[in-house]
Amino acid sequence: MIKKEDMVFDLIKDGKCVSEIKRLTNTNTTNLSMILYNLSQKYNMVSSINDLGELRFLIDSDIDEMNMASIDLSYPNLFRAMVISDTHFGNEYARPDYLTLIYNYCKKNDIHIIIHAGDFIDGTSSAFKQYIKNPTLQVSKAISNYPYDDNILNLVCFGNHDFSAFENGVNIKDKILCQRYDIRPFALGCGIINIGNDIFYVKHPIDGFKYENVNNHFILSGHSHKIGIFCDKVYTNVKIPTLSDLRFNENQSLPGALEMKVFLNYSHIIGVEFRHLSILSEGSNLNKCGLFEVGKYDYRFNYEKSPINDETYMPEISDDKKCELVKKYGYMK
Repeated sequence: MIKKEDMVFDLIKDGKCVSEIKRLTNTNTTNLSMILYNLSQKYNMVSSINDLGELRFLIDSDIDEMNMASIDLSYPNLFRAMVISDTHFGNEYARPDYLTLIYNYCKKNDIHIIIHAGDFIDGTSSAFKQYIKNPTLQVSKAISNYPYDDNILNLVCFGNHDFSAFENGVNIKDKILCQRYDIRPFALGCGIINIGNDIFYVKHPIDGFKYENVNNHFILSGHSHKIGIFCDKVYTNVKIPTLSDLRFNENQSLPGALEMKVFLNYSHIIGVEFRHLSILSEGSNLNKCGLFEVGKYDYRFNYEKSPINDETYMPEISDDKKCELVKKYGYMK
C-alpha cells in the first residue's frame, strides 16, 4: 500500500494545488499540514501562490523565499487582498470573532489572499492583561480559532510580540506550519511581496532591527494599531488598524482591516486603492458585530522601477543573540 506521504509528494510533483491534494487524498487540514511540513524537511520545497488562493510547491527550486512571497496574478493589471494586523492572540482584548467577519467578507467578495502585518500572537509581554501567557498555548488558541477556507491563504509577517516567543525558545513558525498550511509565516520584521515585476513591503517594528530606507515602493505597516497613510514622491506608508479591541485610547481608530486593490501597468505597480473597513460591535456578541466602510483612499504612483531582488528588507541587527535567533528560524542567512 502506498503511504499517504508518498501520495502527497507524487501529487505535488504533478503540479496539483494543496486544496486538490486534500480532496484527492481525503486528508483533513491538520494531517495534511503535518505531511507537507515533514516533506519540507526532506526536500527543498518552495511555495507557489496565486491570487485565487491556490498553494502549490516546487521541488528543488533555486528560488530564495527568505522574507519574500511571490504571487501569480490571474489578471496582469490587478491584485486584490485583505490586509489585517495585530490580532494579539492570548491577550484579553483579542477578538477571533472579528476574523470570522473578515473571512465572510472575503468569501462574499472573491478575495483569496489575507496579508497579516504582524503581532499574530501576544507573546511573552503585553501592555494589557493576558488570558493565555504561554506562547505555545497562544499559538494553539490562534490556530483553533482561526477560520479556514479552501480558497483563502494568509501571508504573515511576524512582529515584535511574535519575536518575543522566538526569544523564549518557542518556534511559532513551525508550530503554525505543522497545523495550518493555509497560514504562511513568510517574513519576520519586514518582508516583500512580489507581484508582476514589482514588489511592495510588509513591515512590523522589532527592537534592535534596523532597516535601510525604502524608496519607490509602498509599505503596509503593522504595530500602530490605527489607520494612517503617508504618501510622497519617494514612498507610501500605510498603517494598518488592529483587528482586536486592543486600543490605546478612545481617539484611536476602531478595530478593522483594509481591503486593497493594487493596479499595475506592464507588470509595474502604478497605484493602490484601500477601503477602510471598521468593526462596530456590542460587547462580545458576534451577532451584534458589523463590518462597515468608513473611508476610501486612492493613490497613484510614479515611482522609479527598482529590482525585485532589492534586499533592503534584510535587517541590520547589532545584538548577536537576536541575530543568531533570526538565522536559526530561517529569516536570515
